[in-house]
Amino acid sequence: MAKMIPDFGPAETDSPSEPLVYSQLKSQLSDDFIVIHSLPWLSAAVRQLGGEFRPPTGEIDFLILHPDLGILAIEVKGGRYRIEGAAFVLMRNNQHIGVVKQTRDNVHGLARWLAGNSSLRCRIGYAMCFPDSSLPTDSLPPSLVDASIEESQSIVLDMSAMVDLGAKVLGLMRYWGRALQTRPLGPVKIAQLVKALCPNFDGTPDWGLKVQYDNHFWLRLTPQQASVTNKILTSEKFIVTGWPGTGKTLIGIEAARRLHKAGRRVFVLTFNSLLSEYWGNQLNETNCTVLTWHKLCRIARSKLGLSLLDDAEFREWSQGDCVGDLSAAIDQGLLDSYDSLILDEAQALKPRWCAVLATWFADRQMIALCDETQVFAFEKDSTTLATLSTLLDGVLPFHMTVVMRMPKAVTDRLQEVRSTQLQLSTPRMLEIDTVREMVVEHWEDVLPIITGDLFERGIAPGEITVLSKFGFERLPKSIQHFLLEHDGIQVQAISRFRGMESPIVMIICAEELSDIELFCAYSRATTVCMSMFSAEYIGRSGARGFLEKILTMPANINALTNIRHRLHPRTLLAGHQTKKLTGIETINLTWCYSLECWLVQHERGSSMSLWLEHLVRSHPWPALTWFEDSLRSVVLARADSDKEAYFRELDLEYCVACDRMTPATWPARSCLVCDGDMGNQTTSLTQRLALKLIDFDEKIRSLLNSSSWSEILATRNELPFFLATAALGEYAFRNNRRPQVFDGFEPSGESAIYRAAQVLVTAWLMLLSAGTKFELSEISIGTYHQDLEELGFNSARWRSTVALAINVHLRAENVVKLGKGIYVVA
Repeated sequence: MAKMIPDFGPAETDSPSEPLVYSQLKSQLSDDFIVIHSLPWLSAAVRQLGGEFRPPTGEIDFLILHPDLGILAIEVKGGRYRIEGAAFVLMRNNQHIGVVKQTRDNVHGLARWLAGNSSLRCRIGYAMCFPDSSLPTDSLPPSLVDASIEESQSIVLDMSAMVDLGAKVLGLMRYWGRALQTRPLGPVKIAQLVKALCPNFDGTPDWGLKVQYDNHFWLRLTPQQASVTNKILTSEKFIVTGWPGTGKTLIGIEAARRLHKAGRRVFVLTFNSLLSEYWGNQLNETNCTVLTWHKLCRIARSKLGLSLLDDAEFREWSQGDCVGDLSAAIDQGLLDSYDSLILDEAQALKPRWCAVLATWFADRQMIALCDETQVFAFEKDSTTLATLSTLLDGVLPFHMTVVMRMPKAVTDRLQEVRSTQLQLSTPRMLEIDTVREMVVEHWEDVLPIITGDLFERGIAPGEITVLSKFGFERLPKSIQHFLLEHDGIQVQAISRFRGMESPIVMIICAEELSDIELFCAYSRATTVCMSMFSAEYIGRSGARGFLEKILTMPANINALTNIRHRLHPRTLLAGHQTKKLTGIETINLTWCYSLECWLVQHERGSSMSLWLEHLVRSHPWPALTWFEDSLRSVVLARADSDKEAYFRELDLEYCVACDRMTPATWPARSCLVCDGDMGNQTTSLTQRLALKLIDFDEKIRSLLNSSSWSEILATRNELPFFLATAALGEYAFRNNRRPQVFDGFEPSGESAIYRAAQVLVTAWLMLLSAGTKFELSEISIGTYHQDLEELGFNSARWRSTVALAINVHLRAENVVKLGKGIYVVA
């Protein structure tokens, strides 16, 4: 792949064919080629270096350099051409263009300019490229078939050459090498030429220069957007819609300027104060009025002579009565009069608000800019395109489909997580490094490092925006101090930054964000988007669409694997003295001497988690438990004075006093060992007790190997109640006749006995076929255990508990009630 200058895509010119030539040269030439796309690089070089000879730069579209093959200049002419004698005629308008003379003059001019420095003197070959035209060699005039040596060579590249453009270029450069009798330039001279022609290029991307480039070429009104603006100016009602980056706000601003210039009184309304401020800055040289919805309603309330509101009153008023005050002020003619209304981010307004505005401007111009892809979950009552269309006299929305503002990598990423029925396109080249999605352990450590790297690469603080769910006030103090030290870096909540843009967008705590919030955040970037997902909390995120892609990236897979290993409770507790009870197979059980507690890793939804109930109810020690995918977090299980187990979520944190990782409260980070909350047991695990637990485990495994359900029911009293229940639940799970119904069932409820009853009822149903009748008394008698009496459950109370457990499946329609205490499996 050739080294391209600029390496972030072709400069925008009047020729739509140059991006095609750029991409073909980049992909088809090897990495020992350097290709300079003329604008803005050669022009910048001339302005900086000057000299006696000033070539008409900007006309040489591509300059190709190779240490052995020399230099080739290519002039690109888009559109369809025909040849009349020695002239080329652009068929679109029959314009005669002196392509050959223009190319030769520019090449010779550049050669003379380089000759001003004897070390840069060189000869340059040239060619003309017509990507949209078919020009057979036998139809070319003599001026396009060079005959400097005996073998003639066509110097025209037409449509047919685009497929193998790299090979054609190689042939041309070899030909010109013989025709001009050039010597190899060598890598040193190539480097000198690049430095002279592109003084800002050092071989690595300069993000500061890239930001300037993107701002200049992609954030200005395009001819297509200008044509939409023209439509707006001649329409009474108009709706512009489209994905982020398609230029809706840009069109609206241009329309406002031109309406103002035409003498019309323009009113711009937004929902967001930050966006309103941006519009105000863009229209500061006009007398256009820019307000937020609530600012307008406040003005209306003031005009009505109503009292001021305190904060609590304002919050209530802003959701309800504000629209009534505005409507009253409009009806009484108390507000200023305008000729045109422009709504930006109209989807953020409530339908009844838009209805009042539509009535106000019923006989005047009203323009709505709307993007339904950016409606947040908390905006329950947003305005749809269909509603806008109805309010604006049935006008159909005009869909913008060319994404200009965002890097192509961002656009592609957003399309992966959100489909659209429209064919989106972008003229921007694909630059993979314009999107960076990172799984990190501590984003607080990563953010300053990445920011420092951006500074070194030419990015100014004012070109960086940090986006999070809640904005600056909820960030850690260390990050707040860092950001304050680098004045200029914006920090915004994503919901507030909708409709805005920034060259560099850095998204922190991305795992906390929904897909809609991430979609909005990514789309704010004009040059680079970076998102940081915390490995520790990534499993709790609702951003499933984004995460599905992020978690398939090799770098993130490796990072997540390493971080999960380091933060797994088993790893964090490795500094403690422990002994795994190897004779126990139905649960992963370890004894921790230093914490005087059980350590248990168990599976989600497994009935074997009832081991915990037995351990903490039957013995004086608590248990720390976790799942295989747990990171740092554990649950402390222990029994109260009534032998009832209760559970407490904790984090594992390093304790200086203990000199190791210990369970700690969250968010106080207080060590439970130091606080004495792990208990002050006077006894420790004995060999006798360990053997007893191993014996229980053997009995469980024996029951699991039983040949029938009746056999396991008959021998369940050999185990304590909770362990017997665990065995029955596991046996049924392994022999489940209806996995599509019961595999996803998990018992719930505060009472451990009630949860156990759910396990037993579910186990019973797992082994019945659809259509099988059963009775409540059959299950309650069959599952009654001798320990239940001691636990305060006689047969009658157990029957009631089993009935409640059956009702869970009755509500889930897994069973149907036929009569009192009689059911059938659905």
